[in-house]
Amino acid sequence: MSATNRGAKRAEHDFYETPSWLADALFCAIRGDGFKPKALYEPGFGRGALGAAARRAFGKDTLVYGVDVRGVSVQETDYEVVIDELTHPTRFERVDFLTAEPYDEHRRCGLIAMNPPFSLAREFINRALEINTRACVAALLRLNLLGPVKRAASWRSLPLSGAWVTPTRPSLPRQGSDATEYAWFMFRYPRPGLRILHTETKGAWNHATGIVVQPFHDDFFVSR
Repeated sequence: MSATNRGAKRAEHDFYETPSWLADALFCAIRGDGFKPKALYEPGFGRGALGAAARRAFGKDTLVYGVDVRGVSVQETDYEVVIDELTHPTRFERVDFLTAEPYDEHRRCGLIAMNPPFSLAREFINRALEINTRACVAALLRLNLLGPVKRAASWRSLPLSGAWVTPTRPSLPRQGSDATEYAWFMFRYPRPGLRILHTETKGAWNHATGIVVQPFHDDFFVSR
């Protein structure tokens, strides 16, 4: 994610954490498709928001591998503390995703999910597709990244399966909602197409049971 058109100083490393409701929407939709990966790789781990959401959707035994150039901290944002949910089996390493040699476990994960730094979004996508040639890749990006003519040929070269749009704009800590629309860009996903996620009401999870509390339900999308 990225603060846009606000004149505010950008966070170091473009660190804007994924809201839990938006992470939940992604994994609940994936689960609704019958896809239940045993392991998740999260570049740009931050405080583990995506890993925690994957556990809620796929089960507490889901392996989570995370890397980040920053150390893991629970004091830097206004979002709820999620790192506490990421006990065993979570493996975090403080390295640069773009240059570090991945482990064999990273290459075997069935799903890579990330909220990459906006300034390095394309580099993160390329790297994820490169280090694991079979995994599905989900990246939270500004929807208007698809628009400029100068990027058209570049996007056509990628295995982009679709975009899952959130009608509700994510809020940035201490800055409010961003001034653009966002979507989960899906690469190598077996069910291609545009989806409109049901995020208008930001439903809540029962963290004890891993069940979505109404008004959310497993069908997080309008069209397939």
